[in-house]
Amino acid sequence: MAVAGAVSKVFGVSALNSLIYNSIPLIIFCFSCYYTDSKFQLALAKIMTLAYTMLMLAVYIGLMVEIGEKGWLSATAISAGSFFLPLLLAGMLHFEEAYCMPYMLVYLITIPSMYVLLVIYSFFNLWNVSWGTREVAQKKTKADIEREKKEEAERIADMKKKKKEGLVGTLLDQFNLGGDGGETASVDFSLGNVMRCMCFTHDDPLEPKNS
Repeated sequence: MAVAGAVSKVFGVSALNSLIYNSIPLIIFCFSCYYTDSKFQLALAKIMTLAYTMLMLAVYIGLMVEIGEKGWLSATAISAGSFFLPLLLAGMLHFEEAYCMPYMLVYLITIPSMYVLLVIYSFFNLWNVSWGTREVAQKKTKADIEREKKEEAERIADMKKKKKEGLVGTLLDQFNLGGDGGETASVDFSLGNVMRCMCFTHDDPLEPKNS
């Protein structure tokens, strides 16, 4: 709708006709994503990206002409400033990433591709995990399998130890009361990461400096 509104304002087309004209290629792209393979979808997206790039260039040129005719206090100028100025301000506040500023031109002319075509493509290709940030199952090496077996054995041994200690031992372990796992106090209990109380403190014999 944002692209349709810009086209309507720049080219003088009615808002309804502009919305219909912009909906036609999107509907075609939706059908192609549903009935064709990914290779054809990406090829069509590239062609549509080129078309949208030309369209956005025409929109920006039309906006500059309209701002020049109506002045910097016009509604069009204020609307454009509310979009472009935050981008420039964010770029000036991050000097280490200032080298990325020239790429803002690519961002501005490919807005329809990023916010329309990419969303449609990702929606129709949720099954594809070969791109994006999705995790792909990897084959485990022998070392990974051995490490997992060792960790599992240690976990089972720890569970058996706690089971032998009974309910009292489990509660004491939850509150770290009188534990022997390298504690530096005879009585030590805590409330998550909020509070910790240590009573009858002493040097920890398990510390490397004391061994």
